[in-house]
Amino acid sequence: SLPLGVDIEAWLKDGETGWDAFPNTGQGKVDAQTGPLAAALADKNIKLETGAHVDWLEASPDGKSIAAVHYTRNGVQKTLSPKLVILSAGAVNSAVILLRS
Repeated sequence: SLPLGVDIEAWLKDGETGWDAFPNTGQGKVDAQTGPLAAALADKNIKLETGAHVDWLEASPDGKSIAAVHYTRNGVQKTLSPKLVILSAGAVNSAVILLRS
């Protein structure tokens, strides 16, 4: 069997088979948008900014955490100092950001 991130009840709600070779446009397929991202964005303290380019990450004085994220959005350089930073830009781009930092 092939492990899939699927809410089987939602997936089968509109069809008789679990796989019909067509992408699911509902909420049955659990991916980053319908799973953790949707849950995170339900929190009033979390905001998603699109079209941003991370320039570099600033380490804390002790070097054990990230103190700030420096990024550019719409040509404007910005700095954000969140409590938690998760770098998830893919294998190559995550390494590039870390090398620039």
